[in-house]
Amino acid sequence: MANELRHKDAVAGRVRENEYEDIQQHILNGQATGDIVYASSAAQLKGLAIGATNTVLQVVGGIPTWVAAPIIGDDALLSVGDDQDGVIVLVSAGIAADTNLAGVLVGASQDTSALAANSLIISNITTDGDILIAASDGGHSRQALFVDGSTGIIHIGRPSVSGQAVGTGGVVFGGAIEFNNTLYVEGQVYHFVGTRYADDVEAGFGANGDGDVTMRYETADPDALIFTILMDESKNSGNNIPVFAFAEGTTLGDLGWFDGYVEPALAVLNIAKDAFVSLDAGDINGATPGVGLYFKAAADEDINILKLSVTDTPNEIWDESRDIFDRSKGQRFQGSLFLTEKAAADTDEPGDGQLWVKDDAPNNLYFTDDAGNDRQIALFDADTGEMIVTSNQTATIETADIPHAFTGFSTGDVQDFSFVAGITGAITAYADYSGTVANAILATCVGHGLVTNDIITIRGTTAPNDYNGIWQITRVDDDNFYFVEAALWNADAGASDFEMGDYLLAGTGTAGEYDIGWNSSVSEGGGAGSVVLFCPMQNTTILTKASAKRKFANNDVGSISGGGHIAIAVADRIWFTHQSDGTQDLTVNLMNLRLARLA
Repeated sequence: MANELRHKDAVAGRVRENEYEDIQQHILNGQATGDIVYASSAAQLKGLAIGATNTVLQVVGGIPTWVAAPIIGDDALLSVGDDQDGVIVLVSAGIAADTNLAGVLVGASQDTSALAANSLIISNITTDGDILIAASDGGHSRQALFVDGSTGIIHIGRPSVSGQAVGTGGVVFGGAIEFNNTLYVEGQVYHFVGTRYADDVEAGFGANGDGDVTMRYETADPDALIFTILMDESKNSGNNIPVFAFAEGTTLGDLGWFDGYVEPALAVLNIAKDAFVSLDAGDINGATPGVGLYFKAAADEDINILKLSVTDTPNEIWDESRDIFDRSKGQRFQGSLFLTEKAAADTDEPGDGQLWVKDDAPNNLYFTDDAGNDRQIALFDADTGEMIVTSNQTATIETADIPHAFTGFSTGDVQDFSFVAGITGAITAYADYSGTVANAILATCVGHGLVTNDIITIRGTTAPNDYNGIWQITRVDDDNFYFVEAALWNADAGASDFEMGDYLLAGTGTAGEYDIGWNSSVSEGGGAGSVVLFCPMQNTTILTKASAKRKFANNDVGSISGGGHIAIAVADRIWFTHQSDGTQDLTVNLMNLRLARLA
């Protein structure tokens, strides 16, 4: 029979004593190393083959059987001790905080956290039973973790010898502590040797760890943000606000630092609370400043803000009586100085002047003396325009007593102005355009090159179809444009000509007061003898006060000039016309038209 115990066959049917007792003569049928013998019945011994790795013997039906290692199922208690006071259990369902669990968590009031499903519990439920975890250090057992059952205090590391009273649920560290992550402590922390934080590690304060203290010892980019300090509410600080407090607690204490977001961000105050420095909005002894850096002196005295002098003379004080800062030294700015615009200067101060920005458009810089006189500060190094003639240019005169735009200029010195070259063209026909635009007259000039709002002079038409003069046009297409004048249309005036004069265009930021001046050397052709009006133009307006008139008695070269002060707006056009009571062309030998900003 398989696995049964039997004797080897004896020689010649005999069994000698030494053979009967020889262990090599008793074997299991088919035995192998590791097999074991058991009684399969009251009269029979039998062998059991060695089990697989990590299997254990278990009695099944009264017979030993190899089975897999036992598994303690969910919610089954693994008890230790005669009274089963030490237990280990894996709870399959979650447990609420401070909840009884029979044989595991006991008592009328537990101090236990809520547990998630599939949580492992190790518990000692004796009255004063402790839990100790120890490890051998070279043959000497060292305490790693000790839970004192009588107090609920956890000791980590060697037993503490400080003698400091620690309340129930506290933790005592008997040696050095190293943290690689966050440590949250709800109660007080007692240090008997000191606390050391590694370089570049932040010690957080507040419920969210928003308050940071750190020793930075690392390479950082210039202007890099290293850390942000945000403090949670300080207990019993006397301020129901997020603060981080440094305070001297004796009756002589006169310093308190607070750091937070609502009130105050930083405060240094004396014991009487009648003088303080605050770095944020806050209410200190009834004083509620806005956001900023604030100084308050006792009894509203002047405040010495900066005292950086070996002569003991303050560099800057707050003058309470005048509500101003008073500086004894100059001040240097590396960045821009921004002055907020306003409608008028402040109240005059004897012996002081004011530098301020007026809220006009665009705003301008002003100086006000101690008598209240406002003076706008002019910028003479900007905003200039110039058009010039450096060799003979013809000024065509076709029709008497009407302006003719001049197109013989070239650009001169311009700053924030642009020089735009003029255009001349031949109009071939006129038409009534009032059916499309009220009072409009359509002019046809193939490839005229004009754009809407260009300003032209027309010459060569005759009464009663007289369209001569100055017009601001609207482009219809490449070959047509129109201008508007009430009750002007009569009939097609036929062929005539137009000029858009060369002009200076006022660019962004050029609005202001200007000096306009011009001078010209001119001669008249033909029989001469005409009276000519020289007129600078601003858009469609003749600048009469800057105009001049000259009679040409003969064909000699004569000089003439004019000028004045004008106000210029952005996008204005400055150009020039000649108007003669004759029809002889003019020759402009030399000419200069210029603009210079005054204010």
